[in-house]
Amino acid sequence: MGANQIDLMWWAPDNEGNRYLQTHFATKEGETFNIREFSWARSEVSAAANFHKPVVWYNEVAFPFDFAPSLSPSKENLVPGKTYKSNAGLVKGFDNDNDCQATLDYTVSYQLRSYFDAPAVRDHRME
Repeated sequence: MGANQIDLMWWAPDNEGNRYLQTHFATKEGETFNIREFSWARSEVSAAANFHKPVVWYNEVAFPFDFAPSLSPSKENLVPGKTYKSNAGLVKGFDNDNDCQATLDYTVSYQLRSYFDAPAVRDHRME
């Protein structure tokens, strides 16, 4: 098969700018690759920061008319949380055409930060 032109769109955890993000790429049937624009990281997060799970969709670019409705951002907080993999599987575009399907696979990981040489904390209420 020939190359497909794909617009990948997603709501990042911080919903920065209150808009979804987007990247465009071409792919062939069976091709696997990483999309660096999709990566997101913060050195520290908290529940108060109100970061949400990502929401992802795509559209196969068809000429002369393209239509990719926007999905709403998630309301599910990332924190507290634990490392998880996306529900791998076929994801369809919005054109309701069976010709274009993709497998989207990503991991959200959490890592506790260690602070070496941090001062000891003591509860003075007991004294």
